[in-house]
Amino acid sequence: MTYLTVPILDFEAEAFSWALQGAVAGGADMVELRLDFAAGAQPAQVQPWVEEARHAGLRVMVTCRPEWEGGHFSGDARNRLTLLQAAAAAGADLIDLEWRAVRESADFAAFFEQIRHKTVLSHHDFHQCPTDLEQRVAQMKRLEPAVCKVAYQPANITECFAALDLMSEDVLAMAMGQAGTMTRLLAPKVGAFLTFCGLNEQAVSAPGQIELQQMKQLYRWDSVGSQTSCFGVIGSPVAHSMSPAIHNASFGEVGFDGLYLPLLVDPAYDIFAAFIDGLRKRPWLGFRGMSVTIPHKENALRYLQEHNGGIDPLARRIGAVNTIVLREDGRVMGTNTDYLGALEPIRREMLRLDRTLSDSHAAVVGAGGVSRAIVAGLCDAGCKVTIYNRTADKARRLAQEFQCKHAPIEQLSSLKADIIVNGTSLGMSPHIDATPVPQDVLGNGTIVFDSVYNPPETLLLHQARQAGAATIDGVSMFVQQAAAQFHLFTGEQPPLELMRSIVEQRLSQA
Repeated sequence: MTYLTVPILDFEAEAFSWALQGAVAGGADMVELRLDFAAGAQPAQVQPWVEEARHAGLRVMVTCRPEWEGGHFSGDARNRLTLLQAAAAAGADLIDLEWRAVRESADFAAFFEQIRHKTVLSHHDFHQCPTDLEQRVAQMKRLEPAVCKVAYQPANITECFAALDLMSEDVLAMAMGQAGTMTRLLAPKVGAFLTFCGLNEQAVSAPGQIELQQMKQLYRWDSVGSQTSCFGVIGSPVAHSMSPAIHNASFGEVGFDGLYLPLLVDPAYDIFAAFIDGLRKRPWLGFRGMSVTIPHKENALRYLQEHNGGIDPLARRIGAVNTIVLREDGRVMGTNTDYLGALEPIRREMLRLDRTLSDSHAAVVGAGGVSRAIVAGLCDAGCKVTIYNRTADKARRLAQEFQCKHAPIEQLSSLKADIIVNGTSLGMSPHIDATPVPQDVLGNGTIVFDSVYNPPETLLLHQARQAGAATIDGVSMFVQQAAAQFHLFTGEQPPLELMRSIVEQRLSQA
């Protein structure tokens, strides 16, 4: 069992009781009483705190972290020791002692000998991942504490592998910060003794901690085990991605044993490649696939090309990969579901209007990554496409690749098309008053598709609806491409209605 542990930082009576109630209600298994946050705490106060937590049905770990180890305790070492001794006497399940204190203080070493069976021996590096991390853990283990805990600041996500390689039922290893999120979320997968999470956004005790509610609900804590298949979204930035919410909820809906994580991978290709290599070298982590977003779609294609990966022909033609599948035989495959995300909603709308793409003209505004995928899909369906872009040369090159037409952006005011597509970011929140298409070309009978999904109804779509045009929002594209990924990952039919409702709910809360 991996204990889900909530640090408690406020010891004022009402706040303390509220925190305990919140931990119990939220489904935590253990609380960590951070006595270094209890300014002026006295040994006599410790026993009632421990007893109240145990009475609430929670296991109790007690920590009094000194400033020299990243904590808040600035008093005399003897006073700190007295507080920890009081916690042990009060029946705390675990006492956190710094490895440095045990090595350098005879008093702390003697206390450690007394409570070895309930000691979490801890070591922190807030600057880097130590190159000799494995050796340090080996030295700590020779002292035979109940649990060894190491935490460090990774330079990037590739340094999370050092922690994951060490984690076990008696070794807790964590990489801090957003790049280290995977070491917290994968704790039950790899059988770690515990992991920490904040009771709420204001009650986190270390960088990178996730809130209790998110851990239990968004990241499916109670469903994750050693056989769980893992997936994630690779991007930079990635914190506000809706993909974890969509895929994790969909796993639950169809009964698939999966976990989907946010994976902050720095933009450089060498870091991207090292990360994928790290996953492939560790099949026991159970990673089966990744969504790939900005700025890594071209990196993903390059990686597949350099590692003899299987590349879907259309993804190769688009020049970008947004989906990676890691097969059990070790081979890595790549495709691009962005074009399906755009093409399927357009096809459905054409079917409703009793039209065909092969008999239609489309105007695509923009020549970036999204537009490339949309142009590829439309051209493959036989649609006659004209690309409009502020940089005329970029539009010309894209048109040459897909053997379609291009025109200067100024000619948008005189365009005549059955389908108008915005493949740019114009109109995206917070710049919601912008639109790339003149209002007077939005006529009745036109299909207008905007790839922007935040807000769901952009100014372009609002004006198009007023003009009597049929409209397709960016949420449809986002959901459809995610649904295609979900099927590739799991082999299951995606719950489209659930996916869309989650996106709309998240957008309404933004």
